[in-house]
Amino acid sequence: MNAHPPIYVINMAQDVERMVSMAQQLDAQGLRYERVDAIVGRQLSPQQRRASLSKFWYYFFMGRVPSDGELGCTLSHRLIWKMMLERGQQWAVIFEDDALLSPTFASQLAMFEKATTAYDVVHFFSLNQPSIIKDNYFDQEFRLMAYAGANTTATAYGLRMAGAKKLLKYKPVIFTNDKWVMARALLGVKCIAIIPFPVAMHVSHSVHSTIGDEGSTKRQGALLWRITLLPILRLVRTVVLKIRGI
Repeated sequence: MNAHPPIYVINMAQDVERMVSMAQQLDAQGLRYERVDAIVGRQLSPQQRRASLSKFWYYFFMGRVPSDGELGCTLSHRLIWKMMLERGQQWAVIFEDDALLSPTFASQLAMFEKATTAYDVVHFFSLNQPSIIKDNYFDQEFRLMAYAGANTTATAYGLRMAGAKKLLKYKPVIFTNDKWVMARALLGVKCIAIIPFPVAMHVSHSVHSTIGDEGSTKRQGALLWRITLLPILRLVRTVVLKIRGI
């Protein structure tokens, strides 16, 4: 019987080397996993794109339409969230294929789960460091911290069923999967980070996921949106987060 939670690895079929790296790391620590074939955004038909995306609300929140890669990456993560609910999984760990696990990740996973029962999403890595201490050290080495603003990437995180339900509240995509601050403000998702990060980004890989960047580079929102609506959204977000205490 596997004592560890379900583990999912998102990987594009063309990225064989990345999957080999992930498999070697997980196998070495005795962690069973399931590879999930990433959805390739540029291969979506116009009908599939329309069905999976709320173009109006995405533009409202992001100031632009998503690139093919952003939409494909978001749909890939949502696929796992749906699988969790269908399988009745209370807690799972999700990796993109550029993750680099600490050598002790497997032995500490149960501790991470136990220390974060009050949260929906547990970040094991981010490109930005969190800045608000939410708790004292729960171990001699690790503590829980939250983000005052945005935290980036979905390279490695733990997700509870309650969080999956919140993240799937809206059937169409209204923002990208790595916009956790949006998930916190709009959906009430409770996020926390484990510090120091027990996962890093593989040094031989780009800081950008090939899943999220395939077909197009990420773009800034429209100028008018950045000048007028974005500051208002940020203010509303701050107020909502403060009220909710998320």
